[in-house]
Amino acid sequence: YAHRIPFLVKLNHNETLSYPNTYDQTLYASVEQAFNMGAVSVGATIYFGSEESRRQIEEISAAFERAHELG
Repeated sequence: YAHRIPFLVKLNHNETLSYPNTYDQTLYASVEQAFNMGAVSVGATIYFGSEESRRQIEEISAAFERAHELG
């Protein structure tokens, strides 16, 4: 089904095994990597209101801008 089901990549994740949970999403992939793997879209999570939300917004805004450049 790989050629019929769109491939989406989530660019960040929250590591929840450590205590305490920091409510921080960390980038683990780039838009270029997703594009080279054949992804048709990228997604991300931002924890609005968390201590790290400003950084998360800046990172994801830049990533989404790059995704739009690639089409």
